[in-house]
Amino acid sequence: MEAESFPEESEKLWDWRLLQEAWKVVEELRYRRLFREAGKLKEKGLKRNAGVRLRKAVIALIKTYAQSKGVSTEDWDRGKLENFITANVEEKHQPLFRDLLDKTQIFYEDVCLDDKTFEERWKVAVKLFKEVEALVEREADKRETAGM
Repeated sequence: MEAESFPEESEKLWDWRLLQEAWKVVEELRYRRLFREAGKLKEKGLKRNAGVRLRKAVIALIKTYAQSKGVSTEDWDRGKLENFITANVEEKHQPLFRDLLDKTQIFYEDVCLDDKTFEERWKVAVKLFKEVEALVEREADKRETAGM
């Protein structure tokens, strides 16, 4: 009977790059799921829950972008989000990312907004979310094209 051989270093069953890619996919699915859930909660009239879910979608979106740049996103707080933006987002796009964080912060705080104020804030936040999402997707497409 032949002894079992172990794979060479280059033949390992796992590859950190593949794990990193898989994690990016998980995070991307997460921010999209959270965004959809936020919309559904808003439709049901659950403003507070919808706002919190939207804020979580924003954070997941930014973390997805960070991971695509190889930045670890474990245990992030507002300061780490801000620092990431400063260090890793093109200067011309930094205001867009910061506006998105600022406009959704109110949804995460324990405040009561009347319907009109909530709706105004929601529309602005969703518009910013979609702009940042489009930017993140364009950047991902550029990296994929360059990597081919």
